[in-house]
Amino acid sequence: MISLKESNPDIINISKKHFTYVKPYVNSMILFYLDLFKLLPTFYGKKITDKKVIEQILAIKRKYSMGHYKRLLKYLLKAKTPLKNDGHLKSFKFTKDLKIAATKNADIIKALSSLLIHYEEILSFEINGNEPLKVTKYQLWKKEYEPIQFLLNGIFDYEDWFLNLDTSEIWGPYQLANTLNIRSCPYCNRSYTLSLTDSEGVKKGRPDFDHFLPKSLHPLLALSFFNLVPSCKMCNGPSIKSGKPVDYDTHLNPYEDNKKHALMRFTYYPNTYEASIGMTEDVEVELKYAGDVNDKELKKKVEGNISLFYLAETYQQHRDIVQEIIRKRTISNDRYIEELQNTYSHFNLTIDEAYRYAFGNYYKEEEFHKRPTAKLTKDIAIEMGALIKIEKS
Repeated sequence: MISLKESNPDIINISKKHFTYVKPYVNSMILFYLDLFKLLPTFYGKKITDKKVIEQILAIKRKYSMGHYKRLLKYLLKAKTPLKNDGHLKSFKFTKDLKIAATKNADIIKALSSLLIHYEEILSFEINGNEPLKVTKYQLWKKEYEPIQFLLNGIFDYEDWFLNLDTSEIWGPYQLANTLNIRSCPYCNRSYTLSLTDSEGVKKGRPDFDHFLPKSLHPLLALSFFNLVPSCKMCNGPSIKSGKPVDYDTHLNPYEDNKKHALMRFTYYPNTYEASIGMTEDVEVELKYAGDVNDKELKKKVEGNISLFYLAETYQQHRDIVQEIIRKRTISNDRYIEELQNTYSHFNLTIDEAYRYAFGNYYKEEEFHKRPTAKLTKDIAIEMGALIKIEKS
């Protein structure tokens, strides 16, 4: 798995930029709902004119200058027809959730008031299985905010707000993807995760942002930077990660420490003599845990990722890359890089350049994210002994 911190040393500053942009929005959402629920007791169960209700709700709208307030109300109210303008407010009826909310107003206001204090910490929250105090704090938050569970999707609004931010905005999914500049999926390192807009700024494509902890189960973290992982559509798709149980004690977040992407390592086993000299693809490609053997928790997490993303099975499809490396090693012994440098000595090839010409990929670990299968390529080259001269130098 590709480490995001290894690939972009500016991760912390990027997280601060993300926080700076989303903070005012989340703040206004919490305040909007606070005012709305303070308003509900004034007309719930009472004979009050439609005009009065509309006036009071529009007063909240004007207070926060929110053109999207109608979308927020959908979490509370049910209209006979879609709400197209302010006059349609009179068609609203109380939903079951709203009736319960009106009778439990004190609990909801208390939870919203608490969230107003803690939402900044939640937006910048970074936890992993090795920090039990943070995990405990998050579990306490989840329990404390149960009374407003039905509002959290509207407050930490990833689907209807963040994803729809335009490329002309200061920040949004395209800007986040471009700033992170992670060019291949950190989960699999098999697919590109590039962003594209045309000369007019029209969106053409960008990587998915996987919620490491699924937003359906963890809406509190739906906009939290360290829960947003740029990923390919296969890894984030319904057949692999989407909807499956993931947690910090069972899986590894690409934002966690993983120096030189070294917690996993590729190896191979030839099934025939011909395969052992690179004449055929008849090899078994394996991916193993390569971290501290005494760290059982870390091993469980890394192996959890290998299993979740079907990495071992998937990389069996890349036996051709392994075959090519074996063949080059067989032909040139362990001097392939050195021979390239000597043959083209007038170009003064660096080790990085010679390696890329030899294996078609990046040599430095911090650049693995730039091209798919970079991790596989170097692990197998080392395993084969094709980089002995480089490693010694």
